[in-house]
Amino acid sequence: MSAPESFQQRWHRIARARAMADNSVDSYWSHVKSFYRFLGRGAATWTGADWEAFERWMLHERYSYSSRRQARCALAFTFTKVLGIECGKLDLPVIPKPEPRLVVVPTREELGRLFAGLAGQVRLAARLMHGSGTRIEETCRIRVQDIDLEHARLRVWDGKGEKNRVTVLPHNLLPVLQRHLAWRAALHARDVEEGNGFVELPGRLARKFKSAPRELGWQWLLASSSVVRQHRWYLSPTTVSNTIAEARRAAGLVKKITAHSLRKAFASELQRAGAPIKLIQALLGHANMETTATHYLGCDLAGAFSPADVPTLSLVPSFTLPPRVALA
Repeated sequence: MSAPESFQQRWHRIARARAMADNSVDSYWSHVKSFYRFLGRGAATWTGADWEAFERWMLHERYSYSSRRQARCALAFTFTKVLGIECGKLDLPVIPKPEPRLVVVPTREELGRLFAGLAGQVRLAARLMHGSGTRIEETCRIRVQDIDLEHARLRVWDGKGEKNRVTVLPHNLLPVLQRHLAWRAALHARDVEEGNGFVELPGRLARKFKSAPRELGWQWLLASSSVVRQHRWYLSPTTVSNTIAEARRAAGLVKKITAHSLRKAFASELQRAGAPIKLIQALLGHANMETTATHYLGCDLAGAFSPADVPTLSLVPSFTLPPRVALA
C-alpha cells in the first residue's frame, strides 16, 4: 500500500498538470512556505482570515509591490486549485498598479565584452538567446532535431504556457552550430557505446516509440556533463545564468545584464532595424502584443537631442518694438 500524498507532493503535481513554468513553480512555492512559517500550522487548517493576516503582515514588513502581488497569486492558486477552498470576498490590502519598468538593453559593445568572458556551451546558449530571442529554459531544452541549418530556423516546443513557435537562427552562428552538432553526435555515440544515451521524451512518446529515447534527434543540444541513470540531461539554466553573471562582473559592466537581457536585446535590435511589432511578437512567442511593447521594446529615441548641445539656442523669441506715435 502506497503512502498517502503529502501537501507538497499534491501542490507540485497540480502545478505541473497546469503547465506552470519552472520559475513560477519555484517562486510560488517559496511564498507558500513563507505563509506556512507565518502561521506555524498545516495546510488543512488554513482559512481566508489567515490569508488576510499574512498580506497585512507583508504590508507592515514593507515587501515590494511585486512580491506582494506574486504572493497573492500563489495563495490564490493554493487555496482554489490545491486545497479546493473558495474564500469569497477577502479584505486584502490594496496593491497599487505597477508603473511600467524601463527596458534596459545591453549595447553591442557591452555584449561583445560579455561574450568574450564566456566559453563552450554557455557561450553558445548566450548567443542563441541574443540571436534567436529564446528564453533561458527554452534554450537549454533545445533538441538536436529542432535546429534547421538549411533554412536558419529554430523550432521551440513547449515554451512558456506550453506554446510552440518557430524563430530565426543568426547566419553568423550557423558554422558554430554545425561544429557543435558534430561534437554532440560524437558524444551521443560514446554514451550509447557505454550503455547510456537515453533522454526523457515529452508525454507518452517513449511508450509509443520504443527506440526514440536513444535517437540522436531527440537528444538535448546543450548537454549536461553528467549522466544519471543512463540519461544525459540538458545544461542547467542555473549554470548558464550564474556564468553570465560572473562574466558580467569580470567584464566590469555596471549595467545589470542577465540572461533575459539578451532576449530583450534581440527584440530591441529588431525594432531599430525596422521589423514590424507583429513579427517581433511572433518570434518572441508572446500572446499579447502589449507584453512585447511594454516589457521588451523601449521608447525609440532616434532623432532626440538635448537642448544643452545646441550652442545658439534662443530661449526668448526676438521681436521688434512698434513705432512710437506722435501725440496731436
